[in-house]
Amino acid sequence: MKASGINDVPEELLSEIFSECLPVDCLKIGLSPTEAPIVLTHVCQKWKRTVFESPGLWKWIQVQLSDKKFKHAILGSMCQLIERVKARELNLQIFHHRVSSNAQQAIASPNAMAMLALPLASSLTRLTLIRVPIEHIEAVSPAFFPRLERLCLEMDGNHEWQKWGKPLVSFQHSPSLHYLAISPWSLDRNMNLNIILPHLSQLTHLFLGLGFCENGATAFFTHILPQCTQLRFLHIPLREDDLGIPEVSSPPSHRLEKMEALVLYYYHGLAGYPPFFDRFTFPNLTSLRVKAEELDFSTGEWTPQSAQRFLAKVSTFQKLDQLSIRSDMGMTLFSLIRWFKAAKNITTLELSVPMDYEGYEELFGELSVLYPENSHLVKLRSLILEFQPDFRLHDPGLNDPLNATLFTEFVQHRLNSSPPENGLKKVVLIAKQETMDELDVLVQASEVCGRLGTGFLVERIIIKDEEEGEDTYSKKERRNLWVEREPTLQNWKEVTATLPVH
Repeated sequence: MKASGINDVPEELLSEIFSECLPVDCLKIGLSPTEAPIVLTHVCQKWKRTVFESPGLWKWIQVQLSDKKFKHAILGSMCQLIERVKARELNLQIFHHRVSSNAQQAIASPNAMAMLALPLASSLTRLTLIRVPIEHIEAVSPAFFPRLERLCLEMDGNHEWQKWGKPLVSFQHSPSLHYLAISPWSLDRNMNLNIILPHLSQLTHLFLGLGFCENGATAFFTHILPQCTQLRFLHIPLREDDLGIPEVSSPPSHRLEKMEALVLYYYHGLAGYPPFFDRFTFPNLTSLRVKAEELDFSTGEWTPQSAQRFLAKVSTFQKLDQLSIRSDMGMTLFSLIRWFKAAKNITTLELSVPMDYEGYEELFGELSVLYPENSHLVKLRSLILEFQPDFRLHDPGLNDPLNATLFTEFVQHRLNSSPPENGLKKVVLIAKQETMDELDVLVQASEVCGRLGTGFLVERIIIKDEEEGEDTYSKKERRNLWVEREPTLQNWKEVTATLPVH
């Protein structure tokens, strides 16, 4: 009897096997001849045909370009390769690595937009363009992207916008576009959005990166945000011009009913009350994330008036379920308690604050108190502690270990004080390996607590060390793990490309 060989495997099964050969991170799937899916086409004609006729292998494609390494002929070969693919949905990412500050050299490089994006326009559902010259993007206009749902666009700086002198029109015929990430410089000096869309009301997710407006976001709050009536998610950077308590207060004039998640990213060293809070109400907001160098209300950056007003606004978010606080500098327990009182009904708390082990012991002790007059966050079900990559829990020269007793008491009190379905369910520890080693006492204590409480667990997530030659995108991904945890950003991982490294 003839032995069954690989050639006898049905193409449907081969396709499933090939899908397991792809990089685990879908954003790393590219056109390298030494990696899947391309390397699979070099084996035999059957494999080559199967690869090209398997749409699932081609949903994600990343193209890395540079001014010097790529020639038009190479990009042309890529174009012919991709055109053979019968993908029904395609996520295309084009990274243009500028090796020279000479804008003319970048413009003279191969135009991936014209050679790749335009021929595939009818299949594109997602498009990420990083540092692609404006001239290359506008070369495809007016284009029609009937299925484009998600667009991430990072330009190379304000000088390119000023030189171009007019808004992008390449995506004005994108009727399905709902997710938009722009960084930086998306507002011009006349307070107009530098990209023309069919209707701002069609956007459900708007991600504005740092530097998106040289003079602050006032124009955005006045002219653009009121038109985004269907917005569910907003990431907004705040500059100095965006902060301060207005001299005259007026009732909110805009109500964003659909808004579920808001991320406030204070620009370097800034803090304070954002006046746009006075113009808008968010009756259905469930997630609030605040990132700043300083979020401790006892410092000079926060005046008593601005802190009180900010927390008063937070307390109006009646449906707030998740609070994330990320501060580059430490915070006192008193300031944390003020946050807890303003967001008293949350079930998920994320903290990324460089406190020493004594600070965390005080935090566990405070959260263990569940008497009605002194309790905080009585509905808490998930506690996420992210230890920033450059932070050590304590001085390596000291031998004092982290005391797990207060952590154990915190968990036990939470488990015993509420019905099982309402009590604490999970603690997540996120840190580099050396910090995680210091946290092992908490993990060991959780094993005891796990036997006391039904379904309670402690999850550990290791932050990878920076690798030699690591690309910028990988650094951004490692430094912005919160993107994967934000419910309203699920399945939009490529937005990380528009975030800062730090």
